[in-house]
Amino acid sequence: MKSVGIIGLGLYGRAVLETLIENGGFSVSAYDNNMDKLTSIAHLCTDTKCVDASTEEGMDSIPVEMFDCIVIGIGTDIKASLFATMMCRERGAKRIVSKATDRKHARLLSLSGADLVISPEVESGKLLAKAIQCNSNDVVELFTSGGNVEIAAINVPREWIGKTIIQVDVRKRFDVNFIAMRDRGGLLSLVDTQAPLKEGETLVAIAQRSEMERFLKKIAMK
Repeated sequence: MKSVGIIGLGLYGRAVLETLIENGGFSVSAYDNNMDKLTSIAHLCTDTKCVDASTEEGMDSIPVEMFDCIVIGIGTDIKASLFATMMCRERGAKRIVSKATDRKHARLLSLSGADLVISPEVESGKLLAKAIQCNSNDVVELFTSGGNVEIAAINVPREWIGKTIIQVDVRKRFDVNFIAMRDRGGLLSLVDTQAPLKEGETLVAIAQRSEMERFLKKIAMK
């Protein structure tokens, strides 16, 4: 089981925490200067502690070197975000993922020692633009998994109903792989390539960015 420490429990930090716990396979510890936020998620965590990550004393109380990954989700306090990132690097953190508010902040975080910098608002804006461009009601979720790979959740298009994944033959035409399926009740399962697709089902697809764009545009044209 991998261990993750999250510093900063705003919307971003809490979303990371809840998703890791929901997916399983992670022990998560959380650190914030707001006790109410910590209390609300304490039942999900291995450890919680009320700390001020903008001070050396506060960072000294976090065993950053013990985690497989440290996520710094501090939002608007750029100085605290940079300080926490720098202190994690100095204290031997194995991997540091920091949240940035803009490009300048992102560059400073990289210089401060972050292994990966995430700009949620920038990435969300790009993905929203793509979803609008697709102009399809079938695309219900679209996000990047890092690098050049994108994942999309799509409602089974009307013309696919009653056909199998093999018959639809999306992989051959677009180099898109379906990795999971969600039924009407929200149950997620592996894709059965030989089972007829049903109305109300949702398919989870993964592909290189260029192939995903081509695939989603094709769906929008239907």
